[in-house]
Amino acid sequence: MFVIGRHTIQSVIPLLVVIAAGLGLALPMPTSLPSVALGSGELLRIERSLAFLYAFLLVLVPLARGLQGQLPIELSARGARWQETAAASEAAIEVLDSRVDATTIELERVNTVLLAIDDRLTRLEEPDEGVD
Repeated sequence: MFVIGRHTIQSVIPLLVVIAAGLGLALPMPTSLPSVALGSGELLRIERSLAFLYAFLLVLVPLARGLQGQLPIELSARGARWQETAAASEAAIEVLDSRVDATTIELERVNTVLLAIDDRLTRLEEPDEGVD
């Protein structure tokens, strides 16, 4: 299986930023600026660069994760949703186990107190044998 290492990703991301900035700056300026540029050529270049960077990431993130064997389980307007990793699931299970253990200890303590109260009430309800 092809595995993309952290070093590969750390070197590709800055390269993508440079390429996106280069494309955003290299595209010719239109004679009339679109309304999203707010009358500024520099703002239009920045917006183009960000759009290219987002488009690169939109394509490359699922591609990189797909090469690692992880496919999105849902695609929506908010983005892709990925299946939880085993480590995240195990961490969540450990948290839940610790909560259950703490609750069990508290319930045992409450049960002990209630049994002691029941024992005292039982002794109070018993009639005295020596009193007539």
